[in-house]
Amino acid sequence: MAKIGKLDSLLIAKIAAGEVIERPVSVVKELIENSIDANSTDIRIEVVDGGAECLIVSDDGTGISESDMPMAFEHHATSKISKDEDLFKIESLGFRGEALPSIASVAHMKMLSRVHESDFGYQLENVFGTPSTIQPSACQPGTEITVSNIFENLPARKKFQKSARSENIKIKDLIVRYMCAYPAIKFRLISNGKTILNSPGNGNVKDAVTECFGSEIANEFINVEFERDGHHISGYISPTHLHRSNRQGMIFFVNGRSVNNLILSRAFTEAYHGLIPEKRFPVGILSLDVPFDEIDVNAHPAKTEIRFLRESQIFSNIQRSVRENVSEFSGITSIQNISPMTKQSPANIGENFDTQLDMIRHNIAERDSDIRQQVSGGVYRATLRDINVLGQVKLTYIVGETPSGVYLIDQHAAHERIIFDKLNNDINQYEQTPQVLLEPIHLELNAEQFEYFHENESRLKAAGVIAEYFGDNSFLIRAIPQSIAVSGSRNFIEDLLFQLEDMQSGIPNYSLIATIACHSSIRAGQRLPMQEMVSLVRELENTTSPHTCPHGRPTVLELTNYFLERSFGRAK
Repeated sequence: MAKIGKLDSLLIAKIAAGEVIERPVSVVKELIENSIDANSTDIRIEVVDGGAECLIVSDDGTGISESDMPMAFEHHATSKISKDEDLFKIESLGFRGEALPSIASVAHMKMLSRVHESDFGYQLENVFGTPSTIQPSACQPGTEITVSNIFENLPARKKFQKSARSENIKIKDLIVRYMCAYPAIKFRLISNGKTILNSPGNGNVKDAVTECFGSEIANEFINVEFERDGHHISGYISPTHLHRSNRQGMIFFVNGRSVNNLILSRAFTEAYHGLIPEKRFPVGILSLDVPFDEIDVNAHPAKTEIRFLRESQIFSNIQRSVRENVSEFSGITSIQNISPMTKQSPANIGENFDTQLDMIRHNIAERDSDIRQQVSGGVYRATLRDINVLGQVKLTYIVGETPSGVYLIDQHAAHERIIFDKLNNDINQYEQTPQVLLEPIHLELNAEQFEYFHENESRLKAAGVIAEYFGDNSFLIRAIPQSIAVSGSRNFIEDLLFQLEDMQSGIPNYSLIATIACHSSIRAGQRLPMQEMVSLVRELENTTSPHTCPHGRPTVLELTNYFLERSFGRAK
């Protein structure tokens, strides 16, 4: 049996650092939060090779005195809290006393700092957890911290780091978030000597949001201002025609802290239910201010997660504030009593969420099982050819009849299946002929999309997307596939970028072809002439899986004669 022994203090520090410092962007996050806590009005971030070689964060904040500098590198040393009660009303971004010692244990770190009352400052270096003596130094009021050779003493950790380009994107994405939360602070980001971001710091939230999302999207955003139950919600959200294929466009701040929280993302998404297509997600940034004693920010070492005391009220208020503003902007009557969760206790709200989702999944599974049973004997193949097309309902569903009953066919799902089979049957047809646009489309991408776009330009070209780099995170789209409507090009490209994450080299995968088919198909709400409806039904009959679209949704629903007669009381 192996003997139990106590770990070396330096090894303990390295393990602890792994909980806080995962990559260079983690270092930047901790340092700019310290700068914000120091009442800085100007924060400058410089990175070389994505921060792996060197990064510098400097500010004009209050500074650190000579006597406090050694203590700043001690574990669990902080000026933010001093007693137990402080943990339940934390008003600062940093409070654990772990940022600086964690960074120093895995990197070469140098601190220059000067308090405003002093004529000069001091310098202290800490090399992989070993501090030097303090030296006087000439410097500006505030603090400057240089971090270099990160993870040099942890080769196993270093080999798993992302590329410098990937890290640059993450750092930029992080800073624009804080620009939105703190518009009165001037942020500057310099990468390899080039200025990437330079916010005005004028206190105008809209200017900061424009920097984050781009002027085209920001100009269409809806402003949110809402106050209830001691909670103040503000920010900018997308109208119903702007949405994305993933949740990356949803940014949340709670009391100025960038957080990930399932309650917030679910409430934001649910507020758009029925207003945007399924499997699409809204875009926006929401800032929530709540009493400090109603949140627990000590739930995660990196302080990226948060717990609420009154979760049901938070959910209700987020959902209501978003829905009311989106509904008013879209001309849709506001839904009253929108949150069904107000009677649920905070203790079991997560359980109720999961229960509701499980019930939905169970019902869907039962429905899909019934559909599979119906089609297993070729019911749809046998009856589609017999359908007599009667017309169109809600400009979305084709109505037809057969001797056995009435059929409803989803025109978009059916056409999607037809196009998918055509592309999938002959892989050469995947090479889409591009249509050159008279006016290029200026596409501003988020960090993840930009990285995939840049790395997969050849595959995008094969899909008929011709693009030209336009600086920062933007491209000019010069051409799109002929089968894609120009009006839907932005959503198509965003979906395509999302699929690239799962692509392998060689033949394009199922998901990519399905995305092209989806955006090339007839849309819901499109009026079809009778001849086109008849042709669509006949083509659907000859596909490999006429009962579902490539994404698994049913294309055809049957109302049997027996169902109709029973529903109208005619069945014996």
